[in-house]
Amino acid sequence: MANLIRRRDTDLPSLVEPFDRMVHELLRPMTLWAPEVPMAWSVPIDVYEDGDDVVVKANVAGIDPEALHVEMADDEFRLWGTFEHAEEREREHFHVRERRTGRFERAGTLPSAIDRDSVTAEVTKGVLTVRAHKAPNGRRREVKVSVKD
Repeated sequence: MANLIRRRDTDLPSLVEPFDRMVHELLRPMTLWAPEVPMAWSVPIDVYEDGDDVVVKANVAGIDPEALHVEMADDEFRLWGTFEHAEEREREHFHVRERRTGRFERAGTLPSAIDRDSVTAEVTKGVLTVRAHKAPNGRRREVKVSVKD
């Protein structure tokens, strides 16, 4: 039978402690110069091609559609807005607070250039769907390979 020896946490160096110190030191200056500036967060997205369209989908459940903004130009997109809980109170004592509030933003590159006049955006069951036709020069086409002797 093997003998087990109990060790105190201080007997073995923690691999997490140096990382925790580094993160704390990196974030500390931000809280000193701007402790009340809310940081933007992002929403999860999917970007894909659907035939001759480019589609961006974002989870925006609980966000007022009037607070959503969409920008699409050439081969780039940007989504932003504000998410607020109407029932929030400034001085409540929270035990757990995981629901995000405030400004969110998400931007990125599209797989193809788009026709800006064809952009549509709608929210259904908490999912924002932005759809745009690919620009004619951005559409894929198969080219037959010819053989020369």
